[in-house]
Amino acid sequence: MIENRLFALLLLLSFPIFSQTKGIVVDENNKPIPYVNIWVEDENVGTSSEENGHFEIKVSDMNKTLVFSSIGFESKKIKVSETGKVILKTSSFKLDELLIMQSKRTKEIEIGKVRKSGVYDVFAHNGPNIYVKYFPFDPKYSKTNFINQMVLHTASEIDDATVRVHVYNVNDEGFPGDELLDRDLLFTVGKGRNKSKIDLSEFNITFPKKGVFVGYELLIIEKNRFNTPVSYGDAKEIHLMKVYYPLVLRNWVDEENTFSYNGGKWHKQKKYKYKSPSNDLKTFEPAISLVLTN
Repeated sequence: MIENRLFALLLLLSFPIFSQTKGIVVDENNKPIPYVNIWVEDENVGTSSEENGHFEIKVSDMNKTLVFSSIGFESKKIKVSETGKVILKTSSFKLDELLIMQSKRTKEIEIGKVRKSGVYDVFAHNGPNIYVKYFPFDPKYSKTNFINQMVLHTASEIDDATVRVHVYNVNDEGFPGDELLDRDLLFTVGKGRNKSKIDLSEFNITFPKKGVFVGYELLIIEKNRFNTPVSYGDAKEIHLMKVYYPLVLRNWVDEENTFSYNGGKWHKQKKYKYKSPSNDLKTFEPAISLVLTN
């Protein structure tokens, strides 16, 4: 009996004790901000605020820092112990001269390689990850230099899964820089597997000479959640795994053109040995293509 109690005590001491932290994110007028991207800084733990601005997140230390970000607002870092009400300031959006040009839309080309034989990663839902794909500039785009549509391949078990779209320029380090959308762009996909064309024409974005990052943000919200029955290995017992939809198709590629945002910062996805016994090094890339117009 004593040995059992000691073993139980050792187990408790071996694992961090997580506490549930709750709060609300509002703007300067005390209006709730929905779908704010929230991460524990430098950790793989995150969440999104709900439509009413409320959020919950599990943390192991109240002295850790949370990073809050949302399109149209200045990012903010704050200690977990101070997150009862988080106020985000509205950010000023600087329009480039190229952004106010008008598209004629008489010609179209689609760029970006996509294979339908990819995989849907259900294990990427530890937080509101942002995945973007880099599209380099090509002089031949000069005759169709407006980004008209983003084409996204998704799978979902629910009827109205919502995803947020992002478009970034390239900073001096070659990472995603400034957001090129001046307001939120949310897109809802239906149940099943879909190829969706998301309209970007209203933003009048011309293709930057340094290239562009285009992608999506997973929203860790209740309306996107679905409990999927799974079993592990040879076990007959069925467990319910919490999955947030939609899932986005990924392709294994040779080029390192994918970047992800988590833990409050951007990371470049490196190549690794993706299957055995092959020694090929690959990295995943979201199945995204772009439709350009003039």
